[in-house]
Amino acid sequence: MTNDARPAREEARRVARNLIGRTLHTLGQNKPNLVEGVSDAGVPVHARTSETVLWEWIDAVIDKLAARGELAQKDLNSDGVPGFQRSTFIFTFLAETSFAEQVADAPR
Repeated sequence: MTNDARPAREEARRVARNLIGRTLHTLGQNKPNLVEGVSDAGVPVHARTSETVLWEWIDAVIDKLAARGELAQKDLNSDGVPGFQRSTFIFTFLAETSFAEQVADAPR
């Protein structure tokens, strides 16, 4: 992925529209998240409750990924990225794009 995150942001919005009505199971914990729609504000998702995952949060993760080349959830928490509480869904959602993929967790 290049340092210019604009194409990735545009792809994320296209992918989100294609996911409307689909249930994504989170990476790792396999929890269901139903993509209810897409709005200018973000992606309304129903997990235990309905919440809009803001584009601001998704874009912040895309920007970090573009800058670093790889990213783990702990990076978001330590960097104070907004929307950390929905990072599991964001990582799962981004794994649906062509610019991000899940890799094995590092040994603990």
